[in-house]
Amino acid sequence: MTEKPLSSRAKPTPSIPLVCYFYGAEDLLLEEAVDAIKAKALSGGLDAFNLDVFDQASFNPSKIIMAAETLPAFSDKRVVIVKDAEALKAKDIAVLGDYVKNPSPGTCLIFISKKDEHSKKKGGEPDFLQDFLKIIAAKGLVKEFKKLNPDAMHEWIKKTVVSMGKTVTPTAVQRLIALSSGRLRELKSELEKIVLFTGEKKEIDLCDVEDAGLDCKEETAFALCDAIGAKDTTAAIKVLSKLSDEEPIMILGTLSWHIRTLFKVKLLREKRVSMNEISNATRLYGDRLDKYLGMTRLFGVQELDRAIEKLQDADTGMKTGRLPQRLLLSQLIIELCGGLRLTKSGAVGSKG
Repeated sequence: MTEKPLSSRAKPTPSIPLVCYFYGAEDLLLEEAVDAIKAKALSGGLDAFNLDVFDQASFNPSKIIMAAETLPAFSDKRVVIVKDAEALKAKDIAVLGDYVKNPSPGTCLIFISKKDEHSKKKGGEPDFLQDFLKIIAAKGLVKEFKKLNPDAMHEWIKKTVVSMGKTVTPTAVQRLIALSSGRLRELKSELEKIVLFTGEKKEIDLCDVEDAGLDCKEETAFALCDAIGAKDTTAAIKVLSKLSDEEPIMILGTLSWHIRTLFKVKLLREKRVSMNEISNATRLYGDRLDKYLGMTRLFGVQELDRAIEKLQDADTGMKTGRLPQRLLLSQLIIELCGGLRLTKSGAVGSKG
């Protein structure tokens, strides 16, 4: 058997794009897409020779292009990854754009951006990134990895559990979503714990999720919503103080999912649809549905709509670093409760 020479360049594998630009809020799906390309492109080769990774600290367009134009060693493909692509300057994009117009057939060049979205700039300002993305789309793949909606998340959990050698019941899936704030990386971590916890058992049910010792965030969300619905700022801040070990962004995610679900239930109640239709639309069953139905009496539709806007503003503030995250979260809770007032005794209370 004759080995391929170090400098040999095989025909490109059609299923692997020559250049990709990945971005979006769901970093786990993005990471899995990159891993899939690496596994396919580098199979049978030597990763040490065929994989180069650059980030903001090591940006150098000339070196990136040099790595991309290097022939694969003992393999059909090599992979070059450029992280923090959102930080590329216009001059960097101009140089890299020339390469992207005529990419090496033996390399998959992957740009990874931390930005949730890449919308066009307004006011006539030149947008070098949009032009760059158009070139990449023509030669390869531009893909946004959005957060999954509830139905897609439901399917993702089922497929992930199957890949781990088990199945999962619908009620267990709903419980997992509530416990994890709907973040896939956290969901996967919880699933791995439950798979270990259940041992040889083939199906994961609600009892397994409850018994696995996972943090119950949904009850905390209910407690927060109870306090917010009652406009009881003191009680809400007290509940929040019990979550001092949790990341503020995770608490915000749990509360956001909870409020959005409550909003959906409220709208369906306003339309006077049947309980079965509400259950099917929200995937809430039994006692959990009853809790949400009871909670809708504390909030009006407009109030929930404004709450969602405030949650979105807080999410943006946390991601942009406008203020410390815990301070933003406390301010959000106070705003949702309607502000603070002093009682006759001088204690802090909520506006009536």
